[in-house]
Amino acid sequence: PNLSFGQFMTDFRAALVLKEDTGLYGFKGDPVFDGLKVKTYSGSSIHIKGGGSIVKALSSKDDFQVPSDKGDDV
Repeated sequence: PNLSFGQFMTDFRAALVLKEDTGLYGFKGDPVFDGLKVKTYSGSSIHIKGGGSIVKALSSKDDFQVPSDKGDDV
C-alpha cells in the first residue's frame, strides 16, 4: 500500500478511538485495546507539537470540518 507515515498515524489513532471489530479502524476485536480510555479535548484552540494529536467528541461524522487555519502539512 502507498501510505505515508502521517496517514498511518492518523489511521492508527482513529483505530484507538473507534475500536471497530473489522477494517482499518480497529484491531480485529482484540480485547487488549478495550481498556484504553479516550481523553477528549473540549477547548476551542490549541497548539500541538509535531507528532501530537487530540480527540474531540462529535455528535456525528457530519459535524467534522477540517480547520481552515491548519498548516499545510496537516
